[in-house]
Amino acid sequence: MFLRDFYEESDKANRQQWKVIGLIVLALFAYLAFTIGMFSNQPTQKDIEQTISKSATLRDLDRFGQDIPKPSEFSYRYKKLGGNSRTASSVTGIDQTPSSK
Repeated sequence: MFLRDFYEESDKANRQQWKVIGLIVLALFAYLAFTIGMFSNQPTQKDIEQTISKSATLRDLDRFGQDIPKPSEFSYRYKKLGGNSRTASSVTGIDQTPSSK
């Protein structure tokens, strides 16, 4: 009688461990699917350049952005159609994100 209760409790603990492991694996797969899906729809630099070349307004804006005087250490990165909110200088210590005061 004592051993049967012991084995039942042991089996119950074992099942709980496998449930937790299963939930962790499921959460990992969900996270990977989300991140892969989030980054898979990003247009390539070639697609962005083609879209800019097809629109007169976007060409004017692109030319305007290139003609603005910039510091010599400025590095223009992350060019995209939806804005350029992630642009930062390649020089450490220069933050070009707008500050909220």
